Amino acid sequence: MHDGLAPGDGEDGVDDDQNDGVGDLPAPPPPDVPNPPPLPVPSPPPPTPTPPPPTPTPTPAPPAEEECPESTTAALGGLFANFTTACAIPAVDDPGVCDKIQENYYAHPECEDLMNSMVEIELDSLACLAYLLTLNETQAEVVTLLTECFADEEGENEGSEDSSQRWEGVAYDPYLVSCRVFVDTFPPVELDDITDAYGVFKINGLASGEITQGKLKVQPAAQGAATQLPEGSSICHDSITRLRFTVPLEAPLAAKVVSPLTTLVSHTETTTDAQDIVRHALGMDGQVDLLTYNTVAELYKNAAGASNVLKQTAQILNIVNQGQSLFDGTSIAEEMFKSVAKQMSSHYDARSAGRRRGLLQAGTFDLTSSSFVSDLFKDAATSVGSTVSAEVIDAVSDSVASLNNVIKETEGASGAGILEEMAKVDIVLQTDVKDQVSKLVAGTIDTEVFKASTTTEVVKNKVAETVVPVDVSKYLASALDDGGDDNKGLSLEIIIIGGACILFLVGALIGVYYMQKKGKKGQAIYNQQQYYGSGGQALPAHLYKGKQSIGERLHLEEDDTVTTKYNPAFGKDLGDDEGGDEEEGGGLFNLLDQFGLSSMMMAGSDDEEA
Repeated sequence: MHDGLAPGDGEDGVDDDQNDGVGDLPAPPPPDVPNPPPLPVPSPPPPTPTPPPPTPTPTPAPPAEEECPESTTAALGGLFANFTTACAIPAVDDPGVCDKIQENYYAHPECEDLMNSMVEIELDSLACLAYLLTLNETQAEVVTLLTECFADEEGENEGSEDSSQRWEGVAYDPYLVSCRVFVDTFPPVELDDITDAYGVFKINGLASGEITQGKLKVQPAAQGAATQLPEGSSICHDSITRLRFTVPLEAPLAAKVVSPLTTLVSHTETTTDAQDIVRHALGMDGQVDLLTYNTVAELYKNAAGASNVLKQTAQILNIVNQGQSLFDGTSIAEEMFKSVAKQMSSHYDARSAGRRRGLLQAGTFDLTSSSFVSDLFKDAATSVGSTVSAEVIDAVSDSVASLNNVIKETEGASGAGILEEMAKVDIVLQTDVKDQVSKLVAGTIDTEVFKASTTTEVVKNKVAETVVPVDVSKYLASALDDGGDDNKGLSLEIIIIGGACILFLVGALIGVYYMQKKGKKGQAIYNQQQYYGSGGQALPAHLYKGKQSIGERLHLEEDDTVTTKYNPAFGKDLGDDEGGDEEEGGGLFNLLDQFGLSSMMMAGSDDEEA
């Protein structure tokens, strides 16, 4: 069917391709296509900055000429100027001069001070070395002498298990625990030990050489709170009271004990009568050896006179302890011992001539006399330059003397019982009484309050309330079983040594008989010379017989040398003057090594060679 419309006409009969103004709208223009952004143009690299010209290095100023410190040159100058006078040396070339120096080091305080100042010098610069190299002939002689006397080989100042020299003993009042015992000699050495629970110490000697001059000393605890220490404390303390032990003790090197008694012996001005002086003052048997006498062990055995010695020793220590609170200064205890030793010497000198010196009336040495104690305190005060008033000194002297009577009257059913009661008294004296002395010196209490708080009655009441922290009987029994008695085991040691000597002699006799029988005497002498070494001068055959101990023989085997010059004072093999194996650089060089300079010089030489 045909609708009458031509193809292409719309419903209105109009051609759709024609614009009739009503029907079709013009087509919109196509949207503009944006142009792509331009590619970025890379910026040119920045120009390399031109480095500034280098700053010219300033020319350093020439170093100032180094000078040896004035303190060092002054000390060395004092050494050279005063050496022979201070140490009582007639001339540096006298025979045995090294022995004399070592002996006078302890006998003359000025010599000790001078030698100690030399040890403390620090030569840490080439300027000081240059100073030493300008010594004149007399000063060089002193240097050479000191080199021979004191120069040590490397490692010689160290203890050795192989050393034949050894110090073993007990430090007591009563037994002292955790206290350092050391060998005090010159030049100084590092030889020491810490006491065990029973006061025992064992110190090995030098790896080589032998020490014949010096002292054994106990280093005390520092002053501190007067309270009891726990068991096993590492602070030096009394084993029974468990209070700090603050008094320095000493003894000669030959001693087997270090105690207040040996300290008095050590502080006497003369060495020949030292033990007689102390024994006479304390009323002891003249046959007792104070260098081996163990008061605690003897008391435990209920030995006659032991309790009296213990009481007088406690009285002396009471004076020393209260003196530490009365005066300032670390050396006051030593000065107190010196004062007591001085009074003992005066008492000893007056024993037969009937002379009376100072306060020693009727030939007595009375530690319970107020005037006697006051004299001791005033002597010590003068020595340390104390400014404590005479009123305070007299008040403390009265108190100490009366309290020494408390010590004198202390009794017990047995030796251990006496020691326990003495410990109670000591605890009160070391705590309450010392505290009152300190308050009096500080001015917080006056003399009247002090006297009232330290009367005999007050102290006795406090002693009755005091408890000792140790079972004394059980402790002493354990101490003696474990070696607290230094004489235990001596018989066994004698048996062993004696047996060894007998075997050695029998072997020697058999050997001599065999050599004589075979007619090989000449060969034996040759063998001896070869055996004892060819590095030095061979000793004549007759010197070997009975002269060499086992220790010396082993020493010679190890070193394979014989030295014919030996210094007994310092334990130093000096070598033979004509052909011994001495190290190069003797004299001044060895002294510089003693001051630590030789290593610096050697380092400088090595640098130059490199």
